[in-house]
Amino acid sequence: MVWQRIGSALIAAPLVLWAVYVGGVPFMVLLMAMALIAWYEVQAMQPEADQLIACLGYLLLLLVIYTGWRWQDNLVPIFTAALFILLATLLWRYDANRWPLVTHAVTAFCYLSFPLVYLLKLGSLSAGWRWIVLLLACVWSYDSFAFFIGCAFGKHRPWPRISPKKSLEGVLGGLIGCMFVAVLAFCVLFPHLGIRQQLGLGLPFGLIVGVLAQTGDLFESALKRTFAVKDSGRFLPGHGGLLDRIDSVLFATPFVYYFLMTFML
Repeated sequence: MVWQRIGSALIAAPLVLWAVYVGGVPFMVLLMAMALIAWYEVQAMQPEADQLIACLGYLLLLLVIYTGWRWQDNLVPIFTAALFILLATLLWRYDANRWPLVTHAVTAFCYLSFPLVYLLKLGSLSAGWRWIVLLLACVWSYDSFAFFIGCAFGKHRPWPRISPKKSLEGVLGGLIGCMFVAVLAFCVLFPHLGIRQQLGLGLPFGLIVGVLAQTGDLFESALKRTFAVKDSGRFLPGHGGLLDRIDSVLFATPFVYYFLMTFML
């Protein structure tokens, strides 16, 4: 399993980083692919997914991403319209016995589309690729440190009902590793900053991204527990589904955008 995880990461990571660095069409295609696969996985968790809602979700996610790429000023009204179209469709297909589908569909759409909007906003900035790389480096380092330290030293299980294998030791290891990598990434990506500024920004950035990464992971774990599935899919060998890999990124992305807007611009 470990070697599968490493092999999948070595294949997927360069492709993702290339699309982030190049930007433009490759970046938009990357986000569209992520959205479609993740939406499929979320809908497939249900015992009886609504096919009309599933197809509508594909179209609306593509619409939001394409609009954000081509006409970012129109993103908010398009996003709002897409959400109301989804709500109206759900109401039209109302059935008391299937009403939980409403909550699931709306939650899933917001869960996926809202963070992707912020990824688009980051990608549209001149140095946005640096911040996306910083985000990915921190999230990946948190996952890796938490996994290996948790496997080696994990004893205390703070969330047995949501994720029984998660340990407090793994979380602490992940946070420390995330902070370390954040400072290192600030030094590499923003060499014009002094060491004090790199430490002053990197340490809290890494800490908060680590906390949000763990929160995103727990949220997706709770989602899988609700529908009694082990993984969101089998997209990446050793990692499970795509959603299992991007759940942490989804939660941390809005923070990264506002951190950039507050402290760097």
